[in-house]
Order: sequence, then C-alpha cells, then structure tokens
Amino acid sequence: MKWKRILIIFIVFTLFVPLSLALAEKRQETTIYLNKKELSLNVQPQFSNDQLFVPMRPFLETFGADVGWDSETNKVTARWAGKTVVMGARHDPNEREQTVIPLQVFKGVTMIPIEFVADFLELEVRWNREEGIIEMESPCFILPERFTNKEPLPAWLENWVENARDQLDIQFRIRDKKLYLLGTFGEKTTGGYSVRISAIIRQEDALVAEIHYKDPPSLSTIQVITRPYDLVYVDLDAVGVPYPSTLIYKIRGLKDGKALPIRTEFPAH
Repeated sequence: MKWKRILIIFIVFTLFVPLSLALAEKRQETTIYLNKKELSLNVQPQFSNDQLFVPMRPFLETFGADVGWDSETNKVTARWAGKTVVMGARHDPNEREQTVIPLQVFKGVTMIPIEFVADFLELEVRWNREEGIIEMESPCFILPERFTNKEPLPAWLENWVENARDQLDIQFRIRDKKLYLLGTFGEKTTGGYSVRISAIIRQEDALVAEIHYKDPPSLSTIQVITRPYDLVYVDLDAVGVPYPSTLIYKIRGLKDGKALPIRTEFPAH
C-alpha cells in the first residue's frame, strides 16, 4: 500500500529496545539489491520477531530522503517526494491518523522495518529469507557505476579528474550517451576526508544526485596530502525518456556548501 497522506505519525513503542538479545541467534548476512545492483550499507540488516530491520538514516538518505532529529521531542522526521513521516516516542491524542511502527536500536543505530521503508519510498520489495537476499525495484532510483582500480581511466577522464582535484567542486560531462559525475574535495593536509556520490534519483523533469562529503574524525589523523574525489557514471538510456532538463545536487555532510553548485541545466539532446 502506498502512502497517500502528506503527514503520517509513527508512534514508536520500541525505539530504545536493543536488538542484541533478540538477534543473537538469528545473525545472517543479507544482501540488498536495487534494480539488480547491490546496495552497500555500513550496517547489516537485522532480524527481530520475524521482521527485517534496516538502518534508518543511511537507508533513507541513500534514497534521497531528508532525515532530521529533534532532541527535545525525541522525534525523527523524514521527508521525501512531498511526503513527511514523523517518528517519535510521544503519543499525540489529537492526531487521527497514527501507525504503530516498531523501531529498534542495534549497536547504537536506529533500525526500521523494511516494509515501512518500502511503502514510504514506493519500492517493490521481494525478500528471500533462506538465501538472505532482498530485491528492490523502483523506476526512480539509479545506482551509479564506478571504475575499478584494475581498469585504467580513458585519457579524457583522467585529465578531467587531475585538473579538478585541487578544488572543491561538482561537475558533470555527457559523452556517448553516458552521464559522468565528478565530486572533488580539494587538497587536504590530512587523511580521513572522503566524497561519495551514492545515488541518482529521477524526479519529474530533473535528476537529483546524492553527494556525501565526510570530514575526518576529531581524533588526530595522519598528516598527508590528499585530494579526495568520486567519479561515477550512469547510462542515460536507464534514466528514461524524455531526458531530464535539470541536474540537482543534494549535498550532505559539508559544513559550507555555498561554494558548490546546487543545480545546472542539461544541454539539449
């Protein structure tokens, strides 16, 4: 069932219940595929009471949702495609539409049942528990391709990357019916910095690129000159027709993103 209401209040009745004991005897490696491509998550999905839980924030943000936490009300708000979901531990007697959702915490990470995520993000999900495989399908989401370390970059791509790595920037190129995206962090004097383009999402007449910047932890890091970047590409045929006219950059984790472009226009195809 698809969410059709603008605001849905999820009443959490197990928000702070650890999963460690419930999952002690049910550990299993689970692989998630989106449109037949493997989706990488830092925290493995977990089973509890015959339900499959996935890490809430990284999962939702991978699909382009905005996730916020209000420490005063202990509520989490997720927004995606004009819909808003409020997840919190307090009951609002004035709210007519309420859904009970068993959020749980596993090793400090808030987990959410994949059924609710699928409804919210409008995903089709097939779950093979015996083989530990979850297959998700959506025409809106595109996981970008990356070059492996074993294959050399074409000369034009290598020159593009080398000329761009000293600056904080996001750029794109279109060549041979492929869209190439390059995110750079500029020159850094320590390790621990990273940039990753996680997903590309089709929204009406635009493509939205999810770009995550990460600073090193507060602890001391190795003093070394680095120039972090991420280079990905997608086949424009997978985007669908008509081709979008706008590319929007959704930037996460960067303290000062004002220097980066927010949107750009595609050239006419």
